Amino acid sequence: MINIDEEFRSLIPPLTEAEYKILEEGVLKEGCREPLTIWNNIILDGHHRYKICTEHNIPFKTQEIELSSREEAKVWIINNQLGRRSIPDFVKFELVYKKKKILLEMGREKMAEAGKMGREIQLGGLSTIDKPPESHDTREEIAKELGWSTGKVAQAEIVWKKAPEEIKEKLRKNDMTIHKVYAEIKKKDREEQLEEEKQKAIETVNSLPHSDRYRIIVGDMAVVELKEQFDFIISDPPYPYEYLSLYETLAKRSKEWLKKSGLLIVMCGQSYLDEIFGIMTKYVNYYWICAYLTPGKPNPLRKRNVNTSWKPVLVFGNDNYKGKTFGDVFKSDSAEKTLHEWQQSESGMMSIVKQFCRPGQSILDPFCGTGTTGVAALKNNCIFTGIEIDEKVAALAKRRLAND
Repeated sequence: MINIDEEFRSLIPPLTEAEYKILEEGVLKEGCREPLTIWNNIILDGHHRYKICTEHNIPFKTQEIELSSREEAKVWIINNQLGRRSIPDFVKFELVYKKKKILLEMGREKMAEAGKMGREIQLGGLSTIDKPPESHDTREEIAKELGWSTGKVAQAEIVWKKAPEEIKEKLRKNDMTIHKVYAEIKKKDREEQLEEEKQKAIETVNSLPHSDRYRIIVGDMAVVELKEQFDFIISDPPYPYEYLSLYETLAKRSKEWLKKSGLLIVMCGQSYLDEIFGIMTKYVNYYWICAYLTPGKPNPLRKRNVNTSWKPVLVFGNDNYKGKTFGDVFKSDSAEKTLHEWQQSESGMMSIVKQFCRPGQSILDPFCGTGTTGVAALKNNCIFTGIEIDEKVAALAKRRLAND
């Protein structure tokens, strides 16, 4: 009586419909040419041929092999499958991974038995000492057997542990690649991690009194001393030609104020963009340039005969920046000049802050003005510091942020 063991059969990759049909046609035409391999009357190899033969009353032969345990039988099945069939990478990995786990468990059992015998000998008066089991680098062994890199094996392990069963089925059918699924898993893990960090940061910021989430310093940004460094410097210096020197001062001071992984984000006009760029890059590294779309009708620049609808936002920083992937177009929904002639809109500054900053991060605006950058920072659950040289304007910013 030949038996089918479901655990053994589960180790055998199923044939596709096309493969099964080809096998069935061959057996019907030529008979069952290869004997079924059995152990203790259990089929180890030939499950598909056995099914075809029994359904069509076709005679078959068997060959018995000697194995000492079910574990050895499982290893034999896996080795047999790996040696006989062209199978997808993920299936190969699953087979070898299962085999290594079985062999490790067999090794532990043998060491446990050897340890038991050693202790029994010690009790008999001899000085035999149990040897600890040898360490195994399963990933290295799997990589060697498959002819893969350890990196690819590591990816397959993560896919095997984390991918939904329907995705694994696609991998087993070669409809997807291990690398693609791994990349999707890592992306999802990263998104979940960032969301968790975001919620923790929001909780931390919300636990602070409102007055501790911002501060306005009255003074000249050229001489103000700050002890801490910031994740971002986001500012909108004056645009007229007589203020160009402020861009140089800002670039110099940002080397003190900005974290190595931070960014300096500076709004400016176009008329003297070449000079501003040349001034600032003497001290800070260019990272990117973005566009800030201004609302309403285009603004006429008579000296250049240009009607402009945007202004540059220069981004400076180092390759150490590992923050958010940001878009490079920002938009202001409306012009807001009720508090100051150089005031920027909340919607425009929110567009910038949201693109770059995560909750809990710190923002410095050395040209704080009426505090619009601070409003955007607080609404984004960031910590804000502003510097304003005009005492009356600074007082306005303080009142505005206090009521935000």
